[in-house]
Amino acid sequence: METMIFTVLNENEKALPIYIEDIGSEHEQEHIIRPQGYWAYQWIQCYHGEGILYVNNKQHVVKKDSGMLLYPHEIHEYKKKTDTWLVDFISFNGTMVMDTLCNHGFTESGVYLMRQSDILLGKIRKAIAVLQTTDYMKNYTCSSIAYAILMDIIKYRFDGRSSEQASPHSRIQPVIEYINHHYQEPLTLEELAGLLKVTPQHLCILFKNTLSMRPFEYITKIRINHSKAIMNQQKHIKIEDVARQVGYESTSYYCSNFKKIEGMTPKTYQRLYT
Repeated sequence: METMIFTVLNENEKALPIYIEDIGSEHEQEHIIRPQGYWAYQWIQCYHGEGILYVNNKQHVVKKDSGMLLYPHEIHEYKKKTDTWLVDFISFNGTMVMDTLCNHGFTESGVYLMRQSDILLGKIRKAIAVLQTTDYMKNYTCSSIAYAILMDIIKYRFDGRSSEQASPHSRIQPVIEYINHHYQEPLTLEELAGLLKVTPQHLCILFKNTLSMRPFEYITKIRINHSKAIMNQQKHIKIEDVARQVGYESTSYYCSNFKKIEGMTPKTYQRLYT
């Protein structure tokens, strides 16, 4: 039976590192068009039929055992490809979400194949069961379940390698962590390559093979994501101050990169979403 729940959260619960905004199971997915995106991170797990996702100027087929990850406030559309398209879904927010996703290679919205999707479905339905109780601590319990779901998304992402092979991100993980801790500072390709004791050219190849982007594309995405978080937290902050806080000396260059990734200027984002 289809179930859909929107949580009611107090200020303490919204201060948790991760919390559930809404959640549902056995949902026959309808055609969705969101020109301003959604207000939360979404994971939509397909378990029957197929759909199509349009996001970031790309088209993705969503098959059984695949999940759609959607970042907040990103323009997107999805619709069924087969007669019936059944999904479970969870929407979540929290201070730890963005860094956790980016640290593990989930740097943008898209479709990801899961090796054990039944585990994800089971935990989504477990959270639903908890939310249907009268337990006054249920949102805290569901915070831990949401964290477990996030970890499973990272753990069970299928990358096409055998279990004996190393994680595709393990080789560049020191660079990923360094960028996430130093994105506000000037960074050079030589500096990053030195962390792995490889040439800058080889570092670019590693990033391209692992994340399908160059190191500075990753840095840009991290900076833009953090700038959005700053604007959400400080509603009246000046754009030049945002740019400086995320590592840009030039406000115009920051605005150019923001518009390239988000499809709008930082000022427009600030007006629409903060």
